[in-house]
Amino acid sequence: MNGKAFPNSMKKLIKALESEGILTAPGAEKANELIKVCRHMLSHLEFAPLLFPDPQALRDAADLVNKMFASVPNPPLLRGWV
Repeated sequence: MNGKAFPNSMKKLIKALESEGILTAPGAEKANELIKVCRHMLSHLEFAPLLFPDPQALRDAADLVNKMFASVPNPPLLRGWV
């Protein structure tokens, strides 16, 4: 990540994104909570779930991903790739 070693855990990744200014402190807390909820939902399944995750949780996750990528500059176009 910008010449630094890539974090080896989700908590370290979120902390790094927060320190780079990509995530705000509340956004980092929300990302940590979403990861915890998703991990809890998907661990030790005894049967295949028939219900989808909470739609609001999916919207929150999508918003966080969009915010993270909105701060990344567009790469330069390659010649011949129009």
